[in-house]
Amino acid sequence: MSRYLLRTSLLVLLAGLVGCGSSNNLNTQLVEGVVTLDGQTVDGATVEFIPAENGEGLAASGFTDNAGKFNLTVLNPPEENQVEVGSGTTPGQYQVTVRKAIVAPTPESSSRQTMGKKTYVVPQKYETVRTSGLTATVTEGSNNIQLDLQSK
Repeated sequence: MSRYLLRTSLLVLLAGLVGCGSSNNLNTQLVEGVVTLDGQTVDGATVEFIPAENGEGLAASGFTDNAGKFNLTVLNPPEENQVEVGSGTTPGQYQVTVRKAIVAPTPESSSRQTMGKKTYVVPQKYETVRTSGLTATVTEGSNNIQLDLQSK
């Protein structure tokens, strides 16, 4: 009896692991890369990939580490699909934005309604798809995308 219980328990556990595993129903592909500004890596920046065409691809984002490296994760996967952090996004054409700014407190910014002075570490033009001029193509397999930004 205990042998039957042990086998049944193991089968239930294995079925649960298979059902809740990291299946990739969305067909996400690994997307990583490095962000540089005037040849220097940029840490602490936000990188976003926005589908260039409606219905093609899934928006994804990531943050650069101390070496300027980022790994993308789908922003809002459909409810029935779970994605792992750093699992990338789906193949397609993307417009890309990169942003990093520092807000320095000022005497006037002590109240919650006013912000301090905002200094753009990454030029403001890279913040929106209208002005960034950055694009990327995500393909099947691993994608390593270099984002070389210029301050001028």
